[in-house]
Amino acid sequence: MKQIDLFVESIYEQMDGKEKEVQDMKTEMKSHLLEAVHELKLEGKSEQEAIQLAIERFGGETELRTAVREMFTIQKLFAKKVLYAAVFFFVVCVMSAFTLSAEMNKAEENSLPAAGILESLGNSEIVPAQVVQDIEKIVDNDKRIIGINLYKADALLKSGVINEPIYSYREANLFSFWNNIGFLEYNSHNYSNDIWNVQTEWKGYGSGALLILLFSIGAYWVLFAIWAIVNTYHQKRLHFGWVILFSVFNVLGYLLYVVSRRR
Repeated sequence: MKQIDLFVESIYEQMDGKEKEVQDMKTEMKSHLLEAVHELKLEGKSEQEAIQLAIERFGGETELRTAVREMFTIQKLFAKKVLYAAVFFFVVCVMSAFTLSAEMNKAEENSLPAAGILESLGNSEIVPAQVVQDIEKIVDNDKRIIGINLYKADALLKSGVINEPIYSYREANLFSFWNNIGFLEYNSHNYSNDIWNVQTEWKGYGSGALLILLFSIGAYWVLFAIWAIVNTYHQKRLHFGWVILFSVFNVLGYLLYVVSRRR
């Protein structure tokens, strides 16, 4: 029926959406309208009366066009927000991974002063004044190193209890709150010879970076899978297999979906 076709085309004209998706919705609307016209004709209405009543029951051209446009806008906005959120968490993943790698390299770097101090101590039975000056300089100038402790190697452990150091120079304790929730951690490394054990303490953010990395990976994975499912649903191609594929293989699963569409 030409009048039905013209009505449906007027509803979807200048509609910003994927061509196949719009075409599917047009087909569905035409089907419902034709079914309504058929039922009205069975009730004794003329074809023109049946068409007019069917269109009125759908809400009229202006109302329908507004409703369809709002539906497309909401769907697109939701999908975009989910995708943008997934991209954001992916960027956070990358940054966290780089931070974690940098923290691991920094840990090796922070342990090096202990080796130099141990070499300066040599076989001396006392702590030379020059070593004391070197330790204070390292702790005061290095933003990560918070303390250096010197122990006698033979008395480091006694009855399972760590003895007090022969000499210790360290900053005031950092905020324990941050340390307790894992975003700031204390690390230490020991170098020993026959006489001395040199312990270097430093602050790090490796645990915090790891927590953020794990959280952002999970958030990205879930959000991208949701976006892929919504996008596939709008294209009328969603089934349980695609949901599993997107959930398990994520972006690789979506690429497989895209390739399957082009065949």
